[in-house]
Amino acid sequence: MLLRKGVVEKIGALDAEEFSPIYGEETDWCYRARNAGYRIVETDSSRIKHLGSRDTKRQTGKDWQYVLLNTHRLKAMLFNLSTLEFLRHAPGLALVFVRAVPEGRLHLLLKSYRNNIKDIGKIMRKRKERKKIAEKIRSGRK
Repeated sequence: MLLRKGVVEKIGALDAEEFSPIYGEETDWCYRARNAGYRIVETDSSRIKHLGSRDTKRQTGKDWQYVLLNTHRLKAMLFNLSTLEFLRHAPGLALVFVRAVPEGRLHLLLKSYRNNIKDIGKIMRKRKERKKIAEKIRSGRK
């Protein structure tokens, strides 16, 4: 990821506190940038080889890695997406759910949902804060 210093200064850095120990902070930051009126640009001409979370799997175990990935993916969406935007992601979330059944991971996916339900008050407060920041940045950019 390449980030402009000025954008990071306005939006803030990656949120390692909310997305600790792993997963979701980049997605969350991109949602925050987009909500503030910035464009996210990607290229398919670059090639990056990712070695596949070898340390993460060793440190947390494969099941906990799956729970964290899904907890934080959903948390990033709840923090940043409007209801309509969230509903646009429903087919993808449904696919994750359907795939979890034959993989024997449904109980892990449900645990990730429970993690976010348990923290819904905090998530809604953060959502409100982020919305205010995005509106302030958008109004200052015009």
